[in-house]
Amino acid sequence: MSTDLHRLIEELNGPAPDNFLASDKLVRIGEPAIPLLVMTLLEGHPRAQDTVRATLERIGEPAIQPLLEVLRLGDPQLQVLAIRALQQIKGGIMQAHPFLKEMLTSEHEEVRLYTSGALLKENYAVKEAFVVLVNLLATTDKHLRFSVIMMLDDTCRSSRIDLSGVVPVLSDMLDNPDSTVRQRATIALQQIATPEARAALAKRR
Repeated sequence: MSTDLHRLIEELNGPAPDNFLASDKLVRIGEPAIPLLVMTLLEGHPRAQDTVRATLERIGEPAIQPLLEVLRLGDPQLQVLAIRALQQIKGGIMQAHPFLKEMLTSEHEEVRLYTSGALLKENYAVKEAFVVLVNLLATTDKHLRFSVIMMLDDTCRSSRIDLSGVVPVLSDMLDNPDSTVRQRATIALQQIATPEARAALAKRR
């Protein structure tokens, strides 16, 4: 089994379709494959990392605790990969959310983006996560800013997320000197469309 596992792990770093076939076999092996998959994730082979992440996602619940350990290592690239995987596993964010709340203060913008997005989608620490997401509009990274805008739109359109506590935050954003921030706040309030949100917009007219 050990020899087979190592061979399949090596194939994850190879070309398609061999890497996808290896992933399918590792999913069928399941939990015994997790330690080597996590080790491969930590080694940082760019070609293999996304395939490893997707394989762990498909293995599911047994991968949650090892992915939580990856989060705790503090490496920003690995943290983003772990968050993305945990979002696809039932119960992953539920188990991770106490630590994710701490990660909202990460010095790395991409980590804050994925952390706030994961918490918002699962209705955890909504106000704190929303404030972090909004503040990321100040980023100088154009690609990241686009991701922030898309995530804000998805969040404000969602009927699953309780955004009642973020209207004051958005109302304050209407006075921001940055025109993009003001525009996103206006759109967000229009999408939330509660009486409080409509009142906030009416005051600025």
